[in-house]
Amino acid sequence: MAQQKDMSLFEFQQRFNSEDACQEHLFNMRWSEGFKCPRCGCNEYYHFSTRRLYQCQSCSYQASLTAGTIFHKTRTALHKWFWAIFLVANDKRNEVFIMKKKLCVILLLILAICVGCQSNTSNKRPVKKIDGVTMVPVKEMSNLLSFAYKKVNGNILLKQDNIVLKINHDSNLVYKDGYIMDILERSPADVGGKAYLPMSFFTNYLQANIKIDENKDVNLLNSGISFYSAVKFLPKEILNMTNNENYPFKNKMKKAITLTSSMNTKETKINAKKIIDTRPLDYHAKADLKEHGYNMIEIINFAYADYKLIRSEWKVTNSQIRQAKELFPELKNKDIRNWTNEKYENYHVSADKSYFTIDQIKSLALNYHDRKHDDGNYKKKLNTRSVNGVLMVSAKDISNLLKINFNIDEQGGIVFKEDNIMLKLNFDTPYVCRGTYILDVLEAKPTIRNDIVFIPLEFLTDYLNISLKSDNNQIYIVSIDDSSLYDVVKFLPKEVVNAIDNKSYPYRDKVIKAIGLPRSMNIEIPKINMKRIITTTPLSEFKYDFKQSLRQHGYSEKQITNFTYGDYKVIEKTWKIPKKMIKSTKLLYPELKRKDLSNWTYGDLENYSTFKDTITPNNRFTEEQKKQFKERGILLEDTIYLIKAFHQPDTILAQSNEVLKKIITGYYKFSINMLRTSKNDGNL
Repeated sequence: MAQQKDMSLFEFQQRFNSEDACQEHLFNMRWSEGFKCPRCGCNEYYHFSTRRLYQCQSCSYQASLTAGTIFHKTRTALHKWFWAIFLVANDKRNEVFIMKKKLCVILLLILAICVGCQSNTSNKRPVKKIDGVTMVPVKEMSNLLSFAYKKVNGNILLKQDNIVLKINHDSNLVYKDGYIMDILERSPADVGGKAYLPMSFFTNYLQANIKIDENKDVNLLNSGISFYSAVKFLPKEILNMTNNENYPFKNKMKKAITLTSSMNTKETKINAKKIIDTRPLDYHAKADLKEHGYNMIEIINFAYADYKLIRSEWKVTNSQIRQAKELFPELKNKDIRNWTNEKYENYHVSADKSYFTIDQIKSLALNYHDRKHDDGNYKKKLNTRSVNGVLMVSAKDISNLLKINFNIDEQGGIVFKEDNIMLKLNFDTPYVCRGTYILDVLEAKPTIRNDIVFIPLEFLTDYLNISLKSDNNQIYIVSIDDSSLYDVVKFLPKEVVNAIDNKSYPYRDKVIKAIGLPRSMNIEIPKINMKRIITTTPLSEFKYDFKQSLRQHGYSEKQITNFTYGDYKVIEKTWKIPKKMIKSTKLLYPELKRKDLSNWTYGDLENYSTFKDTITPNNRFTEEQKKQFKERGILLEDTIYLIKAFHQPDTILAQSNEVLKKIITGYYKFSINMLRTSKNDGNL
């Protein structure tokens, strides 16, 4: 401004006659060669004149026009500042009286400006240490970072565009639509009616550049913080964004989840780490969480993404250490026993695994369930209680919500009935039975409290596969529209064969749907899910003495007399595997060599084997071969039949469709013929 000392009042008024003119002059003084992003050096930008901000088109960094100048932190119009400076710089009169009078006017004007400036020192926030964690007030930080803040029932809601983050007053978890996004250093604190959050939430999660000065105040050094750069998105959100030109805030979301493609590749690369994994937890994940102190009320709310986030802080297992050293030779002589899962995964993820294609996103969107988290969508609260450390639920509540019949029979057993399917639980055993066949073994026996029948909650979660939600220690069912006993029970061979052969068989469609798997090449013969068939072979017909094993585990001769092989296999799942089997398991699966399997049960081993068998087809073929199988209508899981016949993938693909269809059909027929031969004698 010193250059303007010879400018006349008329010239000054003409040149700086508007706020835009003053901003333009200040812009030219700051960036004489044009705007250059302080972060990445890009020259392209968007201008937000009302906030005096210039946003980089490349990295979205927002540079303030006034930051670092004498106008820093002021909301006062620039033309008022320019006018005050002009008067001071150009008043050359020496009369003492006039000078004093003029200075008083100037000082009053500058004082008014400074008061306005001080009222906007919004990037200074009082810091408080609570339990050793640096905390800052949420409301002031939200105003400064340009997102809305609201406090509802003690819970903190932060909103930017259509993204809402929720932090419960008694939890250190950050949620988006019910999905865990982050884990805070500690839960929110209330100080004098003000809500405080750990400063690391703003620095680590929202990537705000914050500095604490000598007065223990917080100074924000960057602005334009965006939730889009921090949160994750559901597959369906990404597909909607991809397919809908008018999807809300499409550009921001696309920028947040899209990775740079090499060599101008047209295929969009989606950041895999920005996708919410909404799969329900499997047996091993639940067991892990229980071992780390989580109870069933907490676990039933978790999806796989939640589990991975919580697990990220745990130390790696011996099998992970061994795998890492095999994959990365540079780690061979390095001690990584103190690595966390997060550090291990960051090191392990390679370029070709760090992104999804649009086709993969479509597949995820089809297979992932959509959990509802608005209380208005829940059917009813369940009556639960803890008995000897096991969470129990009212049997009557289950029957009402599933719309199935429930009663206590003459023998004192708990009976659930749907159509012609009847499940029975007894108070003196943990078994779920259908007729004389054991279908499942629960973690505890049913019990009665205050004339209410309670059964273990895992009957809903693990056996009936029903999604639950907990809120303030209350349990709710998420969705039960498609829940049916047909989805969980097993069927006798004669029932399956009768349903296949007889179009008038009772509830035929439900039975076939329950035991039928997807088929390759539009084959009309049903593909039977053998795991849904009750194995009724009597134990006496086997050379191996299964009865001896049952006796060793405390079963009486009276109980053993009625057991079939199917009953035995269900009971066996709860037993720990012997040392000999641990050795053979580690030989079969080398990745388990350094893992402690001493607490593994037969059920654990079966689940692991099933998992390995499921992923094997994906590892056996190249992407091009998988594509060709898909084009010919062949499911990857059915290629196991073709491998047996032709041994090599290229040999399989060289065959005609008629040949391949004949072989797959033969295996489907073989399963049904096996059922037909066992239909009358009850053996399988």
